[in-house]
This record gives sequence, C-alpha cells and structure tokens, in this order.
Amino acid sequence: MTQDANSVQLNGNTLIVPMLGDPIGQVKAPSGLTPVLQHRGLNALVVPWHVKANDLESTLTALLSAQNVPGVVLTLPHKLDAYPLCDQTSARAHIIGAVNVLRKNTSGGWYGDHTDGIGYLNGLRLRGFNVADSRALVIGAGGSGSAIAWELLEQGAQQVGIYDVDTARAETLVGRLGSLFSGKVKLSDNQPEGYDLLANASPAGMKPSDPYPVFLEGISPGQFVADAITEPAATLFLEYGIRLGCRTMNGADMFNGQVDALADILFPETVA
Repeated sequence: MTQDANSVQLNGNTLIVPMLGDPIGQVKAPSGLTPVLQHRGLNALVVPWHVKANDLESTLTALLSAQNVPGVVLTLPHKLDAYPLCDQTSARAHIIGAVNVLRKNTSGGWYGDHTDGIGYLNGLRLRGFNVADSRALVIGAGGSGSAIAWELLEQGAQQVGIYDVDTARAETLVGRLGSLFSGKVKLSDNQPEGYDLLANASPAGMKPSDPYPVFLEGISPGQFVADAITEPAATLFLEYGIRLGCRTMNGADMFNGQVDALADILFPETVA
C-alpha cells in the first residue's frame, strides 16, 4: 500500500523515528527519509535528536520503552558506540563493528545494521565511478569509513588504503578487513597519489577551519573525489576537486543512495 506523503497527518498514531547525533543540524534524514516512509503507507516521521556521546546509552535504553518508536537512525559520533548496545546485528555490521540504524526486536532490545557503505557506492555508481578493480583511499576509520571500506572491497576494489588521524583506529580497521580481504587493505597516509578514488568519510570539512582530508597538491584531474559530509553540500575538498576537473560526489548523494535500505531495515514489512 502506498499513499501521497502530503496526505499523512501528524496525530496520535504517528510513529516517531529519532535520528541521534552531535552535531545534528546537518542531517538530511528528517526531510529525506520521512517521505520514503510515508510513500510506503506509513504514518511516520524522522525527527532530529541532539544527543551527546555520554548520553547515548541512556537515551537508547529509554527509547526501548517508547511504544511509538520502532527504530532509530544514527549519525556521528554514535555509530561505533551504538554497536555494543545492540542485542543482534547484521553480518556486515558485525564485521565492521558499527551501526547507523536500529530496529526494535520483537523480543526486546535493538537490532543494528549499517547502510553508509551501500549509500556511498550507490552514489558513486550514479556519478559514473566503477568500483571494480579500482584503488581507493578512505579517509576516516569511524563508523562511516568502516562501512564504506568494507563495501568497496565487497564490490571488487583492487586495493583500499585506510587513513585516520587516530592511527590505532585505522590499524584496527585494516586488521579486521585484512582478515577477510587478504592483500587488498593497507594502512595509508593522506597522500592522494596512486589512487583512483579519494573517499572522505571523516568529519574534516564540516567547518571552514577544518584541515583538508588529504594533501591537495597530490590530487590530479583523473581522480574521483567523494565526500560523506552533507553540510555544507560542497566542502572545500570537493570544491578543489571540481576546480581541477575531477568527477565528484557529495554527502547528499550518499544519503539518497541509502534511503531505501534504511526504510527496509526500519520497516521490513514494507519491503516489496
């Protein structure tokens, strides 16, 4: 069953899907995911919740008792920290150790999954980048970076380099993925030479004062420059790539590439 999103009215039967993050003003899910849910015939709204890292566990515990909250969407910095709070997860979430969407189990507790990698690769595909046999540099080994790196390898990338300012975190991800994709994952610096894809999955670029995720001098016009940041729509990193003549993808493309997957996980009964 489907219906016009404009016909759905906020009332006592409305289901609420909180989106938890810190900061939260940059997120696209309230306006981007809500229409998808409503098109599936659901009286549901995605609502931004500004939740600090120290309050994540208590917030998720409290939401388990809210009967009109079927699930939760997560953005930074919660994707890694929410993983151990899940009672069950998908296989991919277990491998990467992070989640960005939670659904209540019928038996209680949270089921977690991660769709950032799906969204990122769908966005790349839409923008004309072929992942197969490519060499990619993933900047950021947090929740999004872990999901993106795993999906790149799963979809046939020849090699994925991992860089994070937190070297220990990058090493952990390289070790986890290297056990599954032997010889295809390596610890990298943020020099962009030798890669086909430069994939920023870090927060670098959300503020104008942030450092660039890679050394700009090493970027060449033949490289594809991609960013997971949704606000601003074009980070300084992307703007530099555009000026060079690089093909690019922004964070909105990544989000749009995963809205159906998020809806499928939150409301599996609506999957066609």
